[in-house]
Amino acid sequence: MIAMGHSAGAHLAVLVAKQVEALFVKRCTDDKWSEKAKRCMVDQTDFNGIATCEEKLTVEQKSALDDAFSKLLNANPPPP
Repeated sequence: MIAMGHSAGAHLAVLVAKQVEALFVKRCTDDKWSEKAKRCMVDQTDFNGIATCEEKLTVEQKSALDDAFSKLLNANPPPP
């Protein structure tokens, strides 16, 4: 097992945060989210708040977001 130093862990966190941001931008744009859904997402500061915003998405939009998150998580598994 390889130990990850503080700076490496912080670097990884920044990379994943950028991927999550890009994921939201792509899903918002491609799936044409409503203004209410977009505003809600932008105003959130944590994932708990985002869960409430998902209620403003259509079933198809939420499914596309969930699928994209699953792919992102599979591409970036947590360290052991």
